[in-house]
Amino acid sequence: MNMKMITKKQKTGSVGRLAAVAVSLLLCASAASAAVAAKVVVDKPGFYRVSKTDLAAVFGISETQVAVTDYYCENMGEIVPSLRENGDVLFVGHPYQSRYSDVNIYWIRPGMPSLIEEESVTVPTAPPVPNFKDRQRVEENLAIRSDIVSDIGEDPWLGHLFISYLSSQTYTLPMNLPGLAPGSGGKLVVRLKGATDTTGQYYHGARIEVNGTVVGSHYFNGFESLVVTCAVPPGVWNETGNQVKITSTPQIGTYFDSFYLDFFEAEYDRQHRAIGGGLVFPAPSLPHHITGLATSAVEVWDITDRFNSKRLTGYAVEPDGMNWKVRFVPSQPGLYAVTEIGGERDPVAVLPASETTLRDVTNEVDYLVISACALSTNAMELVSYRSSKGLDSMLAT
Repeated sequence: MNMKMITKKQKTGSVGRLAAVAVSLLLCASAASAAVAAKVVVDKPGFYRVSKTDLAAVFGISETQVAVTDYYCENMGEIVPSLRENGDVLFVGHPYQSRYSDVNIYWIRPGMPSLIEEESVTVPTAPPVPNFKDRQRVEENLAIRSDIVSDIGEDPWLGHLFISYLSSQTYTLPMNLPGLAPGSGGKLVVRLKGATDTTGQYYHGARIEVNGTVVGSHYFNGFESLVVTCAVPPGVWNETGNQVKITSTPQIGTYFDSFYLDFFEAEYDRQHRAIGGGLVFPAPSLPHHITGLATSAVEVWDITDRFNSKRLTGYAVEPDGMNWKVRFVPSQPGLYAVTEIGGERDPVAVLPASETTLRDVTNEVDYLVISACALSTNAMELVSYRSSKGLDSMLAT
């Protein structure tokens, strides 16, 4: 294993936040503009690996050149800690906090990486915490219905439309619960949104089932938004292959009823067991054993501060049957991540990005077109058309 990192014990004079680095807008690179950064797309919390192969393709250099070039990682204007391993770049990514998307963007640029703070922990002697509360959310954004939303804070993006007495009156979606503690129960939170509103006639009814067990039946009116919490008895759901079924059940006398499913979210007891090479978990300052690791080559970080994750030292890595486990007591409550070296997540995408002077205050244009990279060719036709009409035009992708 060839790992390169910088810690505060090894070097002083931190690069610091991105305030010390010139900020510029990054656009999708084209054949006419060289990439100055890699745009890395993530959507889940945990360790990510950007391969030297991807970086070589982005920057138009060889993998050998990538391996000897320093890179730093940036998110939302902040430099975040990163590691190098065999030329690849490793960092902790977090999803974006928005009702509309969980996709977040990290940038990898040539330059000195930030210093990685270290955090000391101890090896426990007492029994470990058995489980922690985890959540899995299932949401489909199939239709935008701002016409039936009255609260400015309400999500207008909705999923399946239920219509009574038609084939759409029943809808089933799968749900997995990674690391589910055997035999445990939990909660299922469901949000429904009424789609018809005629006084005295339309009363929405919904029956909610998990794996064939009814966990809730609820009625609501008009354009009401209903959020219900259903208790799921122990032993009803499984780690994989769960089926959540919702059925329209209007009251007697209602001949047409329609409402939407927005989302459902399970809260369940999860074991401290790594799946797919890693685990992200909230931890109190109590003993923890993270099992299910395939190798003793691991990284353990405190990722509570999404812009300043800290690398843990002092934990124990021990054989655990055919696998390995990590034992430690956090120095403070927070969010922690464990990964096998080589078991990091792959980004959703790694794209080239080029630099522009769009943020230059001296820029002046009459017509600005903002487009997704995939539509840039057609967007340029619009820019050219506006330019032909005498407008100073620009495309930003």
